[in-house]
Amino acid sequence: MNDGVTLYYSSDGLSASAKFDVFETILGNTGFWKVPYKLEPPINTDNDDMFFRISPDEKSAFYLSGGEQGQGVYRLIFY
Repeated sequence: MNDGVTLYYSSDGLSASAKFDVFETILGNTGFWKVPYKLEPPINTDNDDMFFRISPDEKSAFYLSGGEQGQGVYRLIFY
């Protein structure tokens, strides 16, 4: 989001499955990032979910989900 305090990122460091997942965190009033929140399905799947990007107009987001069966780029549309 373009609010200056919300960050979305992909990491395998906080996942018990060692797969990449998309997380959200908020910059707190103290200047430190709050504990990251793992986004729920359908964003995060059993596959590697990475490269989450919100479009400049903030009406949609794109990310890559890949696994043994292949991969695909997905688009989310915000209403």
